[in-house]
Amino acid sequence: MQETLRGDIEFRNVTFKYPEREKIVLEKLCFGIDGQKIALVGHSGSGKSTIVQLLMRFYDPVEGQILINGRDIK
Repeated sequence: MQETLRGDIEFRNVTFKYPEREKIVLEKLCFGIDGQKIALVGHSGSGKSTIVQLLMRFYDPVEGQILINGRDIK
């Protein structure tokens, strides 16, 4: 039986820093998207691209979980 995709995304206490840098970029980020279309809006350097890169698994969080449809993307 094939699972129905809902498109739910959840960031649970996600902390991230780029491997080559000391500064934490995201700290304990929490939000959920329930199958909606959204826009990430903010100033340059505010973490918009980092959130997408984490979601696409170009990087893994230092702490926390990213879930799609209730499943950890790891």
